[in-house]
Amino acid sequence: MKLNTNWDANWEARLRIEVFPSAQRESQFAYFTGTGVQVIKSTPKNGGWAFEFGDLGVNGALEVYCQKAEHVRKNGTALREGTDYHVDARKLGRSRFRSRAPPAWR
Repeated sequence: MKLNTNWDANWEARLRIEVFPSAQRESQFAYFTGTGVQVIKSTPKNGGWAFEFGDLGVNGALEVYCQKAEHVRKNGTALREGTDYHVDARKLGRSRFRSRAPPAWR
Protein backbone atom coordinates (compact mmCIF):
# COMPACT_ATOMS: atom_id res chain seq x y z
CA MET A 1 0.00 0.00 0.00
CA LYS A 2 1.31 3.49 -0.90
CA LEU A 3 0.58 6.36 1.43
CA ASN A 4 0.13 9.96 0.34
CA THR A 5 3.77 11.06 0.66
CA ASN A 6 3.85 13.20 -2.48
CA TRP A 7 3.21 16.49 -0.70
CA ASP A 8 5.42 19.53 -1.09
CA ALA A 9 8.71 18.95 0.74
CA ASN A 10 8.85 22.65 1.78
CA TRP A 11 5.35 22.74 3.27
CA GLU A 12 4.97 24.66 6.52
CA ALA A 13 1.99 25.44 8.69
CA ARG A 14 0.41 28.89 8.29
CA LEU A 15 -2.24 30.44 10.49
CA ARG A 16 -5.05 32.67 9.22
CA ILE A 17 -7.00 34.64 11.82
CA GLU A 18 -10.14 36.44 10.67
CA VAL A 19 -11.32 39.31 12.89
CA PHE A 20 -14.66 41.11 12.67
CA PRO A 21 -14.03 43.82 15.29
CA SER A 22 -16.77 45.68 17.15
CA ALA A 23 -16.58 49.47 17.32
CA GLN A 24 -18.29 49.39 20.74
CA ARG A 25 -16.76 46.59 22.80
CA GLU A 26 -13.65 44.55 23.37
CA SER A 27 -13.67 40.90 22.43
CA GLN A 28 -11.23 38.08 22.95
CA PHE A 29 -10.77 34.37 22.49
CA ALA A 30 -8.24 31.76 23.52
CA TYR A 31 -6.01 30.06 20.95
CA PHE A 32 -4.19 26.82 21.77
CA THR A 33 -0.66 26.90 20.31
CA GLY A 34 0.14 23.27 20.93
CA THR A 35 2.16 24.11 24.02
CA GLY A 36 -0.08 26.64 25.75
CA VAL A 37 -2.91 29.13 25.36
CA GLN A 38 -2.61 32.67 23.98
CA VAL A 39 -5.44 35.17 24.27
CA ILE A 40 -6.20 37.09 21.06
CA LYS A 41 -7.88 40.40 21.89
CA SER A 42 -9.55 43.12 19.80
CA THR A 43 -10.14 46.51 21.45
CA PRO A 44 -11.80 49.61 19.95
CA LYS A 45 -9.31 52.44 20.25
CA ASN A 46 -9.18 56.06 18.96
CA GLY A 47 -11.64 55.47 16.11
CA GLY A 48 -9.95 52.20 15.14
CA TRP A 49 -8.89 48.94 16.77
CA ALA A 50 -5.94 47.47 18.58
CA PHE A 51 -5.19 43.75 18.37
CA GLU A 52 -3.08 42.02 20.97
CA PHE A 53 -1.68 38.52 21.18
CA GLY A 54 1.55 36.77 22.06
CA ASP A 55 3.65 34.24 20.18
CA LEU A 56 1.25 31.91 18.34
CA GLY A 57 4.00 29.50 17.32
CA VAL A 58 3.58 29.85 13.53
CA ASN A 59 3.60 32.60 10.91
CA GLY A 60 0.41 33.59 9.19
CA ALA A 61 -2.02 36.37 8.33
CA LEU A 62 -4.36 38.53 10.36
CA GLU A 63 -7.41 39.45 8.27
CA VAL A 64 -9.44 42.36 9.63
CA TYR A 65 -12.88 42.88 8.13
CA CYS A 66 -13.83 46.54 8.38
CA GLN A 67 -15.37 49.37 6.39
CA LYS A 68 -12.20 51.25 5.57
CA ALA A 69 -8.54 50.81 6.54
CA GLU A 70 -6.95 54.27 6.63
CA HIS A 71 -3.87 53.64 8.77
CA VAL A 72 -2.18 50.46 9.93
CA ARG A 73 0.50 50.50 12.62
CA LYS A 74 2.63 47.80 14.18
CA ASN A 75 4.26 48.67 17.51
CA GLY A 76 3.56 52.35 16.77
CA THR A 77 5.27 52.28 13.35
CA ALA A 78 3.16 53.01 10.27
CA LEU A 79 2.95 50.12 7.79
CA ARG A 80 2.93 50.67 4.04
CA GLU A 81 0.01 49.44 1.99
CA GLY A 82 1.12 46.99 -0.66
CA THR A 83 4.37 46.18 1.12
CA ASP A 84 3.49 45.54 4.76
CA TYR A 85 -0.24 44.88 4.33
CA HIS A 86 -2.86 45.02 1.62
CA VAL A 87 -6.48 46.03 1.37
CA ASP A 88 -8.88 43.78 -0.49
CA ALA A 89 -12.07 45.56 -1.58
CA ARG A 90 -14.01 42.36 -0.89
CA LYS A 91 -12.40 41.67 2.49
CA LEU A 92 -11.01 45.10 3.48
CA GLY A 93 -7.79 44.68 5.35
CA ARG A 94 -5.35 41.84 5.59
CA SER A 95 -2.06 42.11 7.36
CA ARG A 96 0.73 39.57 7.62
CA PHE A 97 2.15 39.19 11.08
CA ARG A 98 5.19 37.56 12.60
CA SER A 99 3.55 36.22 15.76
CA ARG A 100 4.54 38.69 18.50
CA ALA A 101 3.39 42.07 17.21
CA PRO A 102 -0.07 42.35 15.70
CA PRO A 103 -0.96 45.63 13.97
CA ALA A 104 -3.41 48.28 15.11
CA TRP A 105 -5.96 49.33 12.51
CA ARG A 106 -7.75 52.61 11.99
